[in-house]
Amino acid sequence: LLNPWPIKGLFDVIFCRNVMIYFDEPTKEMLLSRLTEQLAPGGHLYIGHSERLIGDCTARYASIGQTIYRKIR
Repeated sequence: LLNPWPIKGLFDVIFCRNVMIYFDEPTKEMLLSRLTEQLAPGGHLYIGHSERLIGDCTARYASIGQTIYRKIR
């Protein structure tokens, strides 16, 4: 997750559940930023119940469930 990704297109849904709990705050913020860039506008990000959005990317999402976010920009 921290190395360059071979991903070329955008995704409509990304599931990243119970992964970020193992990283420190700066790494979580970097990962969320990278996931946000790979998510299509209107796409959904699913995270774990013990995880939360942090950093600049939080302004780019609307919460639509306890652990489900829709990318708004």
